Amino acid sequence: MSSYLRHLGGQFHIIEKDTYSIVTDKIAENKTYCGLCSCLRRGILYGSANKIGADNIALGHHRDDIIETLFLNIFYQEKLKAMPPKLLSDDGCNVVIRPLAYCREADPQAPSDLRQYPIVPCNLCGSQEGLKRQVV
Repeated sequence: MSSYLRHLGGQFHIIEKDTYSIVTDKIAENKTYCGLCSCLRRGILYGSANKIGADNIALGHHRDDIIETLFLNIFYQEKLKAMPPKLLSDDGCNVVIRPLAYCREADPQAPSDLRQYPIVPCNLCGSQEGLKRQVV
């Protein structure tokens, strides 16, 4: 990933944190990792953004993610809530934007293939069996 970013010539920061060990240590075996993992990642992103003087954080959630989250909240939390395309963090220091919010999951595939964007693997997301998101 770093060689690809260097080739582009822009400034970048790669932050590596072991959230997996924390999540697997704190969450019971039959419970989902998602809640704690997302809180840890968000904290890392906010802290890292503040450290470099950035106040906007762009995430790659697409329309399918937002709809899945809406259904998860309706069916399992009994609330009508989804991820907004633009969100001010609770502390008011960061703005989270989701530029792909109105794109289907498949929409960015062709441009991604054309530009040969590298894949950043995540071994934790979706690794558990029977997740509610998979059901939805």
